[in-house]
Amino acid sequence: MADWGMAAVLVAIITLCFSNPQAKGIHSLLSNIQRWIWPSNASCEEILWKDIPDGKVHQCIGFCNHWGPHQQQMSCWKTTLARVFSSASISSSRRTKNTRKPDELAFNKHFLCTDVDTILAFILCTVGEQRCLSWDSKSIRFGDTIVTLREHRGVLVAHLRGNINSKCVDLTKHEIQMMLLGYPPYYRENVTVSHGPCLPHPIRDARDIKRAGWIIAAGLSTIPPLALYIRPPTDNHTLYTGAPFKDALIRVRDVLQDVILKKFPNDQNVLNVIGAIEYMVANGTASGVENHGGGVHGGALNQLNGEQCYFAMKIFNDFEPLTADQEIRLRPVLAPVLNAAFLGALRVIEYVKDTGMQLILPPLLLEHRHKPVYLMGCEVDSGWIN
Repeated sequence: MADWGMAAVLVAIITLCFSNPQAKGIHSLLSNIQRWIWPSNASCEEILWKDIPDGKVHQCIGFCNHWGPHQQQMSCWKTTLARVFSSASISSSRRTKNTRKPDELAFNKHFLCTDVDTILAFILCTVGEQRCLSWDSKSIRFGDTIVTLREHRGVLVAHLRGNINSKCVDLTKHEIQMMLLGYPPYYRENVTVSHGPCLPHPIRDARDIKRAGWIIAAGLSTIPPLALYIRPPTDNHTLYTGAPFKDALIRVRDVLQDVILKKFPNDQNVLNVIGAIEYMVANGTASGVENHGGGVHGGALNQLNGEQCYFAMKIFNDFEPLTADQEIRLRPVLAPVLNAAFLGALRVIEYVKDTGMQLILPPLLLEHRHKPVYLMGCEVDSGWIN
């Protein structure tokens, strides 16, 4: 057990040395002394993205209130980050992990060590369903979701506010991980079609982001997209009304024009849908599309069974000439397939125009993308650094 009389003397020495600018050279030595006297203050709990188990990131326990005012408390991350990613807190495979607290942070304050991916995942899961004029990606303010960043001597500290969006409670870690890598905000591991069938999502890897299968899936499914999207790191397009989905939307038109129209050259419905999609892509809106084409009458989506939905998504992903057998399979369901293409393109274009917003990482998060980030509580407003 430490000699508390000696400890008091050491505390006085530490205080005197830190108040003297000339004594900063012994910062590391004094920090070690502090850690010896108060070992519980020498570390902080750690929750990294890799610590969150696979499956749903949020697990409701009993009566789970998904919204509430921010609680001003010493460890407020327990009602923000830990509540959103509750699966990490209740997982039997996860034990409390602690890591050394950097010398740059206040020794007598509480922090939680996390990483940029966890913070970005928190943002995706908590932002509302439709963008508002007050949203600001640069300052990371999206309604009730607010991330405050501070940096001191290379250490990044953050404070989080936000509640999980009720539409995000079923998101899995894999789905969030893929959207962090630039998958579209419509991505889910399975496509739940509005009239019942549940199918594997047509995006199998990053190359499929620019293909058109997921646009067809967006037309078939009623699951709403997340309000924020992240551009793929390899996407060099300039930001415009259709980015980052322009390639996929053009691919829909190209498959209709170069694959389907060649097998159905006199089909006015195919020509109408091509005209409608060309208009929407060129103008970044569906307003006025009825003057340039549109959906197909009599092509209700519920005419497609699960196998036919998968077949339609595959046609638009593969972009290959139809075989004789595929032409025979497509002919009786051409109308609902065309409607899925039209409706998917319409939904994505309207999403970019009215609902969604690109999440652009601020410089501080980019600089610390592969470094620890320390969450501070509400009481750590001043005196949070050494």
